[in-house]
Amino acid sequence: MRGNVYLGKGDCERAVAEYTRAIQIAPGYADAYVGRGVAYAELGEDEQSMADFDKAIQIDPRNAKAYLNRGNAHSENGQYGRAIAEYTRGIQLTPGDGEAYRDRGIAYAGQGQYERAMADFNKAIQIDSRNALAYFSRARARYEKGDFRLAVNDYSRALVLDPNNAAAHDGRGTSYYAMEEYEKALADYSRAIELNPGLAQAYVNRAFANHRLSEYDRAWADVRKAWSLGAVVSPEFVDELAEASGRQE
Repeated sequence: MRGNVYLGKGDCERAVAEYTRAIQIAPGYADAYVGRGVAYAELGEDEQSMADFDKAIQIDPRNAKAYLNRGNAHSENGQYGRAIAEYTRGIQLTPGDGEAYRDRGIAYAGQGQYERAMADFNKAIQIDSRNALAYFSRARARYEKGDFRLAVNDYSRALVLDPNNAAAHDGRGTSYYAMEEYEKALADYSRAIELNPGLAQAYVNRAFANHRLSEYDRAWADVRKAWSLGAVVSPEFVDELAEASGRQE
């Protein structure tokens, strides 16, 4: 289907047009509705996207991709309960889909259900040991549970598979910071910034690490950069940095 080609290239408007042609030719082709729904979602057309997923399920109630993409739509909107229900239905239809477990795990984590999230991430990794996002997501869940060393391990595994993932470097840095390993945290924050200079939170986090290492000028530079990117820096931290450095900004 030509729509799939354009969708793979990121040309979502042309993908929509091609899927629409396919639907006109074969109105009962559920996968064409799924593909168009994904393209609409990428374009931010949420209502059209959901309508297409609904139509695909109406045509084919066993179309796992429609349920899973409907789950993605709910998860993107923070409707984690609905997302979990959709992912669960999709998993029932395609139990070997590691990404479905991973995405349901992310939804469980969004609800703060970290044990269930961990179980899903473990299953996703069991199915596909090269699923970088599953390791990344499990690392975040482990961090939230206070398992900082295990979080570092999972971030490191994610980075072996996806070495240019700025968010993984930032997350690993935050785990090192929680263990008071400030030099390692600083290195990861710096790498995150090198990979994504617009990652505002990495500047905030690096300011914390620089403060702990008594590098006050560098900490202030990071605070200023974070502010310029629109990040919120804790007033309490700014006051603490001002007192430690003997100056205000």
